[in-house]
Amino acid sequence: MAGKKTKTVAPTFSKPPYQLSYQQVADELGTSIENGLSQQQVEENTAKYGENKLDGEGAISPWKILIKQVANAM
Repeated sequence: MAGKKTKTVAPTFSKPPYQLSYQQVADELGTSIENGLSQQQVEENTAKYGENKLDGEGAISPWKILIKQVANAM
């Protein structure tokens, strides 16, 4: 995938997110569980953290998976 890679900055929390309730996580992220993000928040977060996309690099082809499964069954 050719293109400019941007360094992502992770949001900071008072504690690790898995130790917080979902409501505390939403509050610390400045969002609402009921309404989600406003369009302005989406634009600001996209500028700050980058697009919410995974790189396509490193994917295993379905053919390789099939061959490994057949070879493993033998």
